[in-house]
Amino acid sequence: MAYHEYCILHSLFAIAIVAIVFPGFDATETAGDGDGAFDSAFEKSVRKIPVHEKCLAFFKDYIQYAGEYARCELKYAFPFRMCEMCVEKYVITTSTYNDLVMDKDLDECRTKYMKSDRVQIFPMVEDNMDAIWSKADCKSCFEDLSINHTTKAVTYKQPGSVTRFMEFYNNLSICMNSSLEANNFLFEKKDIDVCTVCLDNYTALNKHYNDMSSHLGDNVCMDIVDRMNYTRLIWSHHFNCSCRPSEPASIIVIALVIASTPIFFYIIVRVTGKEKKKKLLKQKRLNLSGQNSHASSVHHSLWRPNNYRNYHSLAET
Repeated sequence: MAYHEYCILHSLFAIAIVAIVFPGFDATETAGDGDGAFDSAFEKSVRKIPVHEKCLAFFKDYIQYAGEYARCELKYAFPFRMCEMCVEKYVITTSTYNDLVMDKDLDECRTKYMKSDRVQIFPMVEDNMDAIWSKADCKSCFEDLSINHTTKAVTYKQPGSVTRFMEFYNNLSICMNSSLEANNFLFEKKDIDVCTVCLDNYTALNKHYNDMSSHLGDNVCMDIVDRMNYTRLIWSHHFNCSCRPSEPASIIVIALVIASTPIFFYIIVRVTGKEKKKKLLKQKRLNLSGQNSHASSVHHSLWRPNNYRNYHSLAET
């Protein structure tokens, strides 16, 4: 969605809030009646056509509920508690809008206030509210959401995983508060007390949140995510409990074991291993030295002078 569209949507919520801040706001009035240079007599007459009382009642109700819900969203945006604090207002607003859209007796109202221009402010306001509710995954915080259309009473249940998370969260909060002086929760640190006394509570909360994340993925309710994020931030940065007292000793022991492993390995190999002796193989070669000596003696005997003469005498005969 483009930036200018976001600006339009946020402006729409401001318009809805005006209805709450200024109770005298009349839903049938339109801005600029009789003041704009482009207002024709026909446009003025169309705007002053009486609207059915039932339609007008629904229209005013929706402005009121949408404004209350928008104000609730802003109020509980930080720390994020919008889902649990605004669930009733969201259900009532959505239910009223659905009545406006689906009621066959409200065709005139839909035509006048929802289909009279290309902007279609009311559908955009509702879509924006639904987008925020969906983006925060608020639906994963509740089960069996329902409303009594007569009394506007909203009923719902919390899933078991959310209930257990809140129990772990409250136990950890009580432990932290009890380990500090009164009214000094965000200013005075007692790292050793909190890290030691509340370690089991923090471990249980962190483990349960990890289980929820592995089961729901990225669809964990934002109220839960925000609580866990700030709990981890306070635990690690404010109380400096990231490094547990027992961890350095464990790290040293593990490092020594890993470092001494090669030494033990070579000692074991030295004691249990057997050194292999190299075997020298006898060369199976011909005794060329004896043959060479015999050939040499024959050669010398042939080339003696006496033998030379005998050779010539034999040749002449």
